[in-house]
Amino acid sequence: MTRAKKALIIGGGIAGPIAALALKRAGLDSVVYEAYAGGADDAGAFLTFASNGLDALRTIDAHHLVLEKGFPTPRMESQSGTGKHLGSVPNGGALPDGTVSQTLKRSDLYRALRDEAVRRGVRVEYGKRFVDARITPDGGVAARFEDGTEAEGDLLVGADGIHTRTRRIIDPSAPGARYVPVLNIGGFASNVRVPGEPGTFRMVFGKRVFFGYAVHPSGEV
Repeated sequence: MTRAKKALIIGGGIAGPIAALALKRAGLDSVVYEAYAGGADDAGAFLTFASNGLDALRTIDAHHLVLEKGFPTPRMESQSGTGKHLGSVPNGGALPDGTVSQTLKRSDLYRALRDEAVRRGVRVEYGKRFVDARITPDGGVAARFEDGTEAEGDLLVGADGIHTRTRRIIDPSAPGARYVPVLNIGGFASNVRVPGEPGTFRMVFGKRVFFGYAVHPSGEV
């Protein structure tokens, strides 16, 4: 009887739990290693999860997690800083069953995916900052962490973000992240009424800045 393959997933944000769920569906066990001592339960602002992403999550039976936490935003409207209407386009397509793009808090998405991965038997270890890897004599891989511990598995998966250590170890010549001159901030507001139909993502363009907001079905931003 052959044992199940084991994956070492570096990074416990959004991509790490999704990778673990997909590998679980393929018959591989996974352990997710997160550098920080705890989860990112309150980190980030909001994001819009497009319908094609929901279709991908459907293959691992995880799309319902987004639908439960988000609200539909099928349209994007644009206007100038002076209030002139510039256009309206679909915010991603609709799936055959009518599912459209959803807007939700990043922290809600993270928690839902992590909790679902744990529920399905994925182990998540915190305080494990990845520093190096080596090939083991049997053809597997060993990951070494900053605290001096090691973990062995059959494959290494990098889900450790834009400044990924995993990519630099696998391919030292791979291009790194580069700065583009765009700065952004994000947040939430309650009890604020804003222009726009509920279920729309609205973009407002000024001369040197633009901002976007999603209109909740309640009519609030």
